[in-house]
Amino acid sequence: MRTECKNKIYQIVTAVIYSFFVLISFALIWKYPAAVVLLAVYLIYGICCFGLYGYVKRKFEGKEKSLTISVRCILLAALTDCYGHAAGEDSYLFFDILSSIDGIAMLADLVAKVRVIVAIWKEKAGKPAAKKTIPAFFRSPVLYITLYIVLGAFLPFVVQPKISESTVEKAEATSFYGDEASGERAAVISDNGEALEERIRLISQAQEEIILSTFEIDADTSGRMVMSALMEAAERGVNVNILVDGFSFIKSMWGNPYFLALAQTEHVEIRIYNPVRPWMPWTFMGRLHDKYLIVDDMGYILGGRNTFDYFLGDQEGHKNYDWDILVYNADAGDDNSLGQVRDYFWSVWEQSV
Repeated sequence: MRTECKNKIYQIVTAVIYSFFVLISFALIWKYPAAVVLLAVYLIYGICCFGLYGYVKRKFEGKEKSLTISVRCILLAALTDCYGHAAGEDSYLFFDILSSIDGIAMLADLVAKVRVIVAIWKEKAGKPAAKKTIPAFFRSPVLYITLYIVLGAFLPFVVQPKISESTVEKAEATSFYGDEASGERAAVISDNGEALEERIRLISQAQEEIILSTFEIDADTSGRMVMSALMEAAERGVNVNILVDGFSFIKSMWGNPYFLALAQTEHVEIRIYNPVRPWMPWTFMGRLHDKYLIVDDMGYILGGRNTFDYFLGDQEGHKNYDWDILVYNADAGDDNSLGQVRDYFWSVWEQSV
């Protein structure tokens, strides 16, 4: 009687906590569009989990404990997942790690439920239980799925390729200097507010072409300002090409109405570099961290700033203080640094989808 009462209390608490997580997810969807997919998965999982539990709980008998242990794992991961969402830009890595743990815990829980149902079905059918000669840990498909993902993501990079002599020579500092005068002029941008202003100013002067390559662009204050300037330029007939990393696409852009509006604007094309493919974990590490903006043959901004409030603008909150270089080009043609950056962009663009 006492054990049954504890189980009832645990079920109620579990349902309340799970519902709280779902509600928090609803509130966070505006900032993390990918949470729509996660939320759908959680809702389907919750219905199956608690519905299945209620349907067969009378037949679980002593197996009830094995089910609730895995439920605890996923609830713990889900709650910390909420924290990862709410803690802001500083918690991106934390959120990604917890999301991975969350997915593995969910998979483990589903596998545990399937095994319980299969055991009940065999018992009802009168089939004798098979002798287990291999420990349960090594019979779990979750173990092999986890190993596939982890080893697939890291093993290909254990041995790094040797850098060729030609690449070393091209990276020598002396190769960036010359005796002839250049038509390019450069200035360092150290202030976040100025970095946003110069991007908007450069975009507003575009006449033919805009190129934007960035690891991440969000639909926050500075991100929307940049998107608005890009849309306005496209409406003037300027060709706008945007290249974004695959991880950031899933986390910030996928399903977001601002990005959907931008992508549907005439003269705008968005490509994704190395989309996330869970069945190909060896591609996880190939991320695009290029951050530059090119406008016509006039100039470009290149540096370490992504396109959102953490790097751009004077908004309140945590800031990352990075640097950009603004290069103005007075000479026509491609025999300059602007032409080299543009050529590099097109080489990466052709590898993207």
